[in-house]
Amino acid sequence: MVNQSAISVFRVCRVRPYDHVGHVIFVEGTSFSACETWFNSEFLSDPLHIYQNNHQPLSSAGNAWIAGHSCLDDDVITNRLIAFAHLPKPGDLLIFANTAGYQMDLLENQFHRHPLPTRLTAVINSHQKPIFTIDN
Repeated sequence: MVNQSAISVFRVCRVRPYDHVGHVIFVEGTSFSACETWFNSEFLSDPLHIYQNNHQPLSSAGNAWIAGHSCLDDDVITNRLIAFAHLPKPGDLLIFANTAGYQMDLLENQFHRHPLPTRLTAVINSHQKPIFTIDN
């Protein structure tokens, strides 16, 4: 029922090299907002990388883990290296598809004192145009 019915969008905060192996991309959001990586059940596909500033030179290719912005060591969104044709830069967006089946709404809370992610509902109107509304 929820197959292919949601996306999760994360804005990149910073990118740091890590141990000569790859990088860590820190995003606005937590692992609670994406999947159940805390329970070793990561099923996320590789994210779509959306560049926010087309005028700056693109960065080089690289591999990276994606981490949330909380203070918790286990706030890891991907436990595997993701290959990027161009490493994301702060402000870029990472979009994960097909995330409606995760139970992040049950796990998400405000312990981190950051706003909870906004949820939107999309429906197609009679003119075949998408209409977005905030889903409370």
